[in-house]
Amino acid sequence: MSSNTPYKLKFLSSFWVDFATAIEDLSAYNSVWSAQRFVATTEKKLDTVRTFPNGYPKHHLFPEYRKFIVMGYIVFYKVYDDSKTVEIRRLINGRMNLKRFII
Repeated sequence: MSSNTPYKLKFLSSFWVDFATAIEDLSAYNSVWSAQRFVATTEKKLDTVRTFPNGYPKHHLFPEYRKFIVMGYIVFYKVYDDSKTVEIRRLINGRMNLKRFII
């Protein structure tokens, strides 16, 4: 469904916990600059999701979710066209066992 009206983003608390953990990890193991770049890139991609919610691919293991990748982390979200809402669910390090976190 394409539309000129942006979708509403709804963030689950699990996303915010994941997001804070990723920022802490990037700051501790890489640099504060890496963490700042991570935040800026995530915000930019979320703006894209708001405008083009079906623009990113579905995940091959979890086809009910769409995903985008930021610096090795995968953001999982679901699109609800009827309510024009995107539910941002999780942000998981791509090296983790995804089934453990999603199911």
